Amino acid sequence: MNLDQKVGVLFVCIGNICRSPLAQGIFEHKIQQKGLSKVLSCDSAGIASYHIGSLPHPLSQAVARKRSIELNHRARLIQKKDFERFQYILTMEDMVHAEVMRMQKRYEASVKIQLMRCYDPLANHLTEVPDPYYSDMEMYEEVFQILDRSCEAFLAHLIEQYSW
Repeated sequence: MNLDQKVGVLFVCIGNICRSPLAQGIFEHKIQQKGLSKVLSCDSAGIASYHIGSLPHPLSQAVARKRSIELNHRARLIQKKDFERFQYILTMEDMVHAEVMRMQKRYEASVKIQLMRCYDPLANHLTEVPDPYYSDMEMYEEVFQILDRSCEAFLAHLIEQYSW
């Protein structure tokens, strides 16, 4: 990889309004805190078009805002160019993961695709970040904690891998 090129990370869920924009916001916050904005970038997308152009779910925004993280991402679909732009795609659940893997094969892309929760030190063999869409604030808090732990561990992995 070109040393001037940022390492790109894409977070993907179903509709891109709950989990993936929350992961994006958490990860961006951690990148800024560690002073890694010059070497890392991230975005989020979904596999379904239900919410294209919408801001993140109000409860995702609220749980992030409690930690001084602002979510201003607009929902979008994952596209072919994402498989060229990003080095990592982290998916939120098995069904989304399978769809992204199918897309990777179709586009003959070499991007590394992993389940987000594989970085959660407390996952205990759970593979999915629960979808809080129809839930209450308590579930959004739980999802925030899962994503926060996972983002922290993933970022530590990248720092070690790239020697930043």
